[in-house]
Amino acid sequence: MMQPEGSRPGTRNFASVPATSPRRIQYNQSGKPFTCAKLVALYGIKSRDWTAAAIVAAVIVSHMLLDWITGYKSTWPGGTMIGLRLYDRPIVDFFLEGALIVVGAVLYGRTLPPRRRPWLDVTIMGGALLALQLVIDIAHMVMKSLPKC
Repeated sequence: MMQPEGSRPGTRNFASVPATSPRRIQYNQSGKPFTCAKLVALYGIKSRDWTAAAIVAAVIVSHMLLDWITGYKSTWPGGTMIGLRLYDRPIVDFFLEGALIVVGAVLYGRTLPPRRRPWLDVTIMGGALLALQLVIDIAHMVMKSLPKC
């Protein structure tokens, strides 16, 4: 079978598949949990720091679960699609993800050692993340076909 022009052997050409098609989203999501699990296991074996590896694994799993809330993803490769599709509602998405950024920044700030101005770095980090989230949500409002995930 001939490959379409511009594609590599062994890859699928999804040029004719809309970005919001479940087929395209399922294809893009397949294999991610397994790749992450391999990387976490490799880190644990190499560093022998299983506590840090467990924390990284928990962050990965929680991120995947939260992605199902904000996005529209498959439960497993080829599985059913679930999610609230908050990416289709950028204003709601900004407030929900913005609240998570603020909570995360506050929790992170509480772990820092006491200093003269302990909240300056956390405020800059949180502000930068909120600004980035705002830019992404505005871009998503202006360009409806722009995939967010």
